[in-house]
Amino acid sequence: MPAKLKTIRTAGMVISRPVAIILVLIYMIQSMALLYLIYDKYENERLIFRQQAQIRELKEKLVIQDIIQDLQSNLGPGEIGRLTNTVYTESKKYGYDPLFLLAVIKVESSFRKRAVSNKGAMGLMQMKPSTGSDLARRGGIDWSGKYNLFDPKYNVRLGSLYLYELILKFKDLKHAIVAYNLGETETRRRLRSDEPLPRSYVERVLDAYNDFREKYAG
Repeated sequence: MPAKLKTIRTAGMVISRPVAIILVLIYMIQSMALLYLIYDKYENERLIFRQQAQIRELKEKLVIQDIIQDLQSNLGPGEIGRLTNTVYTESKKYGYDPLFLLAVIKVESSFRKRAVSNKGAMGLMQMKPSTGSDLARRGGIDWSGKYNLFDPKYNVRLGSLYLYELILKFKDLKHAIVAYNLGETETRRRLRSDEPLPRSYVERVLDAYNDFREKYAG
């Protein structure tokens, strides 16, 4: 008599080994297909998320660029593009709304890259060379002299860092804005002696910020 076909007893059933192997293979194929579908769905969601993030970034940069183009007076097309990217990057680094940073630039220099104040502050965000040199040293940013402050990208990098440090030190946005204009030492002196802080500069920055939001960002 021919040899009996080997069988496997499972779950109260007796099935042949070849059938069992086929069932296992079907189960493995179904499991792999399910895993592929889950992975494919996850990858598609990641792709959609990245695309949405890229669209948001592009929209923000277009708004920044529109403001700079409308208000600047002496920047070339290449400088506008570099400044747009710098404002966006530095804002994300320190948690600013880019329009807030643009409002500070507007009040400080009206977007004139070679602006110089009567106290020697230079460039878009009106950095004093002594402050800029110290910030560059502590921030690991190359410093090759005060005339670098006329470079819009360089100036905004230092100005953004300085404003961020003031916000951390004062733990109050309005006090930090005052200190950016009045100086940290004088602002602290007035706070200690309970003297009123000047309001005009803060109001001009916040007014410019709100104007940008209404006109350019809807």
